[in-house]
Amino acid sequence: MPLIEYARGQGIENNWLVHYLINQIDGDLDRNVLDQPKMVLKHKFLIGILEVKEESIKRFQAYFGWEYPDNAAALAEKQSFCISSMLTGGINTNTDGYEVPKKGTQEFALISHQNQYDVKLYEYARDTLFVDQTKRYGSKEWKKAEKVKQKSGGK
Repeated sequence: MPLIEYARGQGIENNWLVHYLINQIDGDLDRNVLDQPKMVLKHKFLIGILEVKEESIKRFQAYFGWEYPDNAAALAEKQSFCISSMLTGGINTNTDGYEVPKKGTQEFALISHQNQYDVKLYEYARDTLFVDQTKRYGSKEWKKAEKVKQKSGGK
């Protein structure tokens, strides 16, 4: 099925994550719906962002205690190699070679409209929670970069 047909059809997902987090499987959502899922993310999730995979992995390691003691250098090296392989080669990657719809296309507009609240929730997680969680779980390098960013006015 062409993507445009899917985007126009009845089977397309509609703000799946927001529906899931508010325990409302279907139905219309109003603009005030984001308060509850934002609170769930804030209190129940450690945020990882695909665009900054390495930093996200470091946060998961800090949160879950996935660090080896100093006397286990060989295990730490294997862990580092495994993580590096996953970050560069990936898993669950697109091997079919389909193109992601580009901004400005009808497909992009239709899919964006169907997922507008999920997109806003993602932006909140990326722009607010990920930054807030830096204080507690961010790597030293990321914390330094955030301080510099804040001093320069957030740019």
